[in-house]
Amino acid sequence: MENTITGLGYPSLTLVRPSLLDGGRRPENRPGERVGLWFAGVFRPLLPARYRAVATDVVARTLLAAAFAQAPGVHVIESERIA
Repeated sequence: MENTITGLGYPSLTLVRPSLLDGGRRPENRPGERVGLWFAGVFRPLLPARYRAVATDVVARTLLAAAFAQAPGVHVIESERIA
């Protein structure tokens, strides 16, 4: 998908690659996600930054900053640069 979007030739394109997304509590029951986030929290000090959960509001701010910056070219923001 990234290759296809990059091939469209936008003058400014930022691809964001977050790891596990942490959007806080949800009204629906998502036990797998809840367990994953629990493990991510408990083992956070042991996990490389690339694999740590990232808050969805931080991802949104990163996307907005990239959109307003409109830096020419293709930019990839990996998870460890988001948190």
